[in-house]
Amino acid sequence: MEGYDGHPCGWMLEKNGIWTEKYESGALKSIETFKCGYKKGQCIYYFENGNRQRVENYDAPYFENDTILCYPTRNTYLTGPFLEYYESGAIKILGEYAIRYEPILKNGMTLGCNFYSKKVGTWKTFDVHGKLIASEVYGY
Repeated sequence: MEGYDGHPCGWMLEKNGIWTEKYESGALKSIETFKCGYKKGQCIYYFENGNRQRVENYDAPYFENDTILCYPTRNTYLTGPFLEYYESGAIKILGEYAIRYEPILKNGMTLGCNFYSKKVGTWKTFDVHGKLIASEVYGY
């Protein structure tokens, strides 16, 4: 692994910036972006042959102006465009995620929120030749 810069985020040392991982063969396996230990931004994963495997985008809804407001979990959430590929390089799945939350209520008071990623819009699945084989619509 490359990219650990050792800068403190809060009271812990966390991954920051761009991290890369390689297969034993030396081929690029992933490029991930982190902010204070959380995936944040675009992450790209590769097949060992060098073709893209997935492109994911992450965000943390509890960040405001690059400041962590709370630590609901040690997770960030998928948001924005999502692409998955066949090993040949052809697009397999094309869709989009959005971050949603549900308030945690007790006796009429909001104690916090449960965050989650939700598929939104039209998700398309293609065969290895690029022919559309399925299309599903998800509400916003």
